[in-house]
Amino acid sequence: MARKGDIAKATVLNKISEIYPDAIFADKKLYVWETDEGGEKVQIAIAMTMPKVPVESGESMPKVSSGAAPWENAAAAASMKKMDKIIASKDEEEMVAKLMEKLGITE
Repeated sequence: MARKGDIAKATVLNKISEIYPDAIFADKKLYVWETDEGGEKVQIAIAMTMPKVPVESGESMPKVSSGAAPWENAAAAASMKKMDKIIASKDEEEMVAKLMEKLGITE
């Protein structure tokens, strides 16, 4: 019996495969090759998972017409939703300090 979304996922994979016939699907990711503006061939990994809570278009990241990633575009970065500051617990801070010490990393 097919799991929920399997047919939709297969449909999306087939459509992408029409555009990228050399695409590889492995580890819940679709790997495609594309040439960047400098002529260099780069591989892009696209996660093929179904979110528990669907995201509406434009809800999580603004569209960037320059081709730059949102964090590379100051206007886009400024328009992104602000995230709450994550505060580590004492145990987490101690665990990180021990790990850094074992790895020889100093601040």
